[in-house]
Amino acid sequence: MKFHFKVRSKKEEVRREDAPGARMVSLNSPLERAFAVADMDADRLSRVIAASENGFSDELFRLARAAILQDAHVQSELFKRKNAVLGDPLVFQPWDPDEPADREASDAVEALFASLPDLPDALGHLLDATIFPVALAEKIYGPADPARPELGRRTALLALHPVPYRLLAWDADGNPTVATAETLAPAQGFSPAPPLDRERFVLHRGHLLTAPDRYGGPLRAVLWLWLLSSMSLAWWARHLERYGSPFIVGRYDDSASDRDKNVLEGAISYAHQLGGLVVSAGTSVELHEAANAGTDGFERFRAACRLEISRLILGQTLSSIASATGIGQGASDIQNEVRQDIRRFDARRLAATLREQVALPWLRLNGYAGRAPTVSFAEDTSKETARTAEVLGKLAAAGLEPTDDALPELSERIGFAIQRRGGAAGAGEVRSKKEEVRSEELSAPEVAGTVPFCGSPFYRRERGYGGKGL
Repeated sequence: MKFHFKVRSKKEEVRREDAPGARMVSLNSPLERAFAVADMDADRLSRVIAASENGFSDELFRLARAAILQDAHVQSELFKRKNAVLGDPLVFQPWDPDEPADREASDAVEALFASLPDLPDALGHLLDATIFPVALAEKIYGPADPARPELGRRTALLALHPVPYRLLAWDADGNPTVATAETLAPAQGFSPAPPLDRERFVLHRGHLLTAPDRYGGPLRAVLWLWLLSSMSLAWWARHLERYGSPFIVGRYDDSASDRDKNVLEGAISYAHQLGGLVVSAGTSVELHEAANAGTDGFERFRAACRLEISRLILGQTLSSIASATGIGQGASDIQNEVRQDIRRFDARRLAATLREQVALPWLRLNGYAGRAPTVSFAEDTSKETARTAEVLGKLAAAGLEPTDDALPELSERIGFAIQRRGGAAGAGEVRSKKEEVRSEELSAPEVAGTVPFCGSPFYRRERGYGGKGL
């Protein structure tokens, strides 16, 4: 029996436009090339980064993949950063709760995300952009299925599929795009490919660096720290191999001939292989250890590199390495606040990407008149909930209350949807949103002394009260 295996060419692996429900290649494609890190040094890493700056980023991404796979510390820190967001449920709130069309759109988007297969894998890939310069995912569309209307009543969104980094290219302007059959040949660093199709692909950038994406983003610093950490381990092993093991000292009489000395030297050379020595009664052999192996410096250097990796990825180090923080343990609270700030930033950036690049185009394709809902990740922190409840209590005691526009943000802070109790306000006391003036309400001295946060809502009407939404 003969088996014939066919390896698809790069042109065959790219999705055809006329194939509904087709997708780009799998992350497990045999075309994925490995990167040899055994001979990695500072000069080679500099060449890889320089090539990426000129548009040839394939080696940079392959090196990053190999570095993350073989370094448990980088894996652990990246998992912590991702899990801080993905461990919370997605929350969808209508853009305007009083508009039936917006409520319909919110319910449709919520049903869509609840039905997408392998959604956590796609979100996890997009969160790679917290240290990678960007991350891409493909929106797999297909004809609507009457049996599954939640995926679309005209055009169904079947899945979000991660795009492998080997297909990431740079167009003539240096912007990220996806390589097609005509641009896969590595003829030049910058491809003549058209700009990225935002209706087909999701582009996520999870950092605030303004340098060109091909320069590497936060990944650039991670790779240097990883290299120093790995090299320090190799240096440490070589030092222990040379100076950490006991060494043999042979003693002979002054009357010994050169032949006797050569015999003793040869016996010592073969001692490690034979596991013993055979010498005459007049010859003495001793085992000595180095007075100071000097390994503390290598250990401290490696620990310092790992601390910098933790600080770069997580913004703090206490969640990785336990250390004394002094009297009162105030440093631990400060570092926890930094970690929560990074978690909120990641959640809001990813939620904005999902709203603007997934929910909004899908609603337009399927003819929904309502605006895309606000998307957030519900944070399950009892301290935040208690602080919000305390603020609301003080507002009520001062004779104030949040407006209806504040309910989505309060729902995001608490972790579940909230609404006003029926009949809480008299019929003559209900005001329209256009009649409410938020600036006058927030100027009360009681609010200024009790509210621990300030600023306009992150999503609501694009920072403009009463403005037009999307």
